[in-house]
Amino acid sequence: MLDYLRETIGLSAVETAWKDEAAMPRFLRSKRKYSVLTIDKTSLLLICVKEEEFNLQTYLKQMEKLKAYWPGEMVLHFDRLSNYQRKALVKQRLSFIISNSQAYIPQLGILLQEQQAPAASAPKKHLAAGAQLVFLYMLYHAERFPMTKTELARCTASNAMKITRAIQELKQLELVHCHQAGRADYVSPVCTGEAFWEKGKDYLINPVRKKVYVRNDHTLTELPVSGETALAEVSMLAKPVVSVYAIDQASYKAATQLIQIDPAWEMANDFIQLEVWAYDPYLFAQNGRVDPVSLYASLKDVADERVEEAIDEMMEGYRW
Repeated sequence: MLDYLRETIGLSAVETAWKDEAAMPRFLRSKRKYSVLTIDKTSLLLICVKEEEFNLQTYLKQMEKLKAYWPGEMVLHFDRLSNYQRKALVKQRLSFIISNSQAYIPQLGILLQEQQAPAASAPKKHLAAGAQLVFLYMLYHAERFPMTKTELARCTASNAMKITRAIQELKQLELVHCHQAGRADYVSPVCTGEAFWEKGKDYLINPVRKKVYVRNDHTLTELPVSGETALAEVSMLAKPVVSVYAIDQASYKAATQLIQIDPAWEMANDFIQLEVWAYDPYLFAQNGRVDPVSLYASLKDVADERVEEAIDEMMEGYRW
């Protein structure tokens, strides 16, 4: 960071220890590292923090308490920030430095920026979304089978090619039977109810492609609730502060009225969380909630004992 400042600004930049850090209460020191950054002849309190542990509202409240220990200017130091997070800081005129990328210190007339490469996405595993969609339809509507592939495509709002790929995948996992009668190809699950669920649950993928926070548009509350909001309705889990809803990818892209925000960098609380799903959550929604199997798949990898217990409670109580 110091070399970046020296080479880019052309002024001397020196970082030294801050002797008063130990005198502050624990809540001001938690998950932060303090030092003194001197640029030319101006000293600033440098506050190193990870962006995922930073909350804008909390920091603004704590600034007044920090001034009791450091009455001068302060500058935040991050390794990485999104464009949204940068704009939130600039809007509040909060000085910050991003390692080897950007320096915004309005008190010194400094505004320097370079482009950052986007983070790489993680690979996907297990069932494809189309195969999971067919698995769920068979699970919840077993009484309708055997069914032709054409009928199945119509009932799941899919096309023939997607259904063929899904059936092939499920057949490889020994989850479906296929047979031909005349010119029609029929398909049916190898078993039904809880037995079918037990046979296929280990192959399920998380249907949530991404999670976003958006301004609370009241039309969105017509969507099925999902995540911990839905789980709280069918278990003893406490309802989360921010309500969670599910929407399919196509509807999300078409919803031009959405205003995406980052709650940790906002001053207001008028927002909800949207889970963008790989398939339409409306297809199997029950009582205004996403279906229990998809809900299970979306939360099964959450490392939280409360959620794990609530998931077990939900699935044990479900009537197949």
